[in-house]
Order: sequence, then structure tokens, then C-alpha cells
Amino acid sequence: MGVIYGFIVKVWRDAEDNVWSKATPVAIAVWLAVFVARAAVYSAGHAAGVHTGEGPLLFSFGAVLLTRTAVVTWRASRLRPGAAVAS
Repeated sequence: MGVIYGFIVKVWRDAEDNVWSKATPVAIAVWLAVFVARAAVYSAGHAAGVHTGEGPLLFSFGAVLLTRTAVVTWRASRLRPGAAVAS
């Protein structure tokens, strides 16, 4: 999920050569869909008597954010100074 999210985020350089990133509507929809799917699996497991606590859930969120940040950083490093938007 983090890799997909990292590639559907908009990344660009501004006039002062600062790198920016912004979630697109597609990225937000994907993020929400995965969150709902993860909550449904977690709820189904709980209903079936599986008690995992919040550790695995927090670990998976952390892994997604770390992977997304790595992909966005890689994409930003490939932008030329003054480059246009890399969608």
C-alpha cells in the first residue's frame, strides 16, 4: 500500500527549488479504502475470537507511512531543479 500511495502522490519543485508533495483525490480515496478494509478485517477477526491488540495494527500503519515516505523521497530526488509537476 505504501508503494502505491507513494506513486499516486503529486510531487513538484516550486520557484525557490523547494520540494512539495500533496495527496491527490485518488490517493485520499485509496487511503480511505484501505483503512476501511483493514478495519473490516480487524473487526471480523475480533468477532471470530482473535484478539491481537493494537500492536500489529500500529505496526502496519507505521510500515505504510515509512514505505510511502521512501517512495516520495526517491521521486523527489529525481526532480530537476525548477522541474514541473511529477504526477
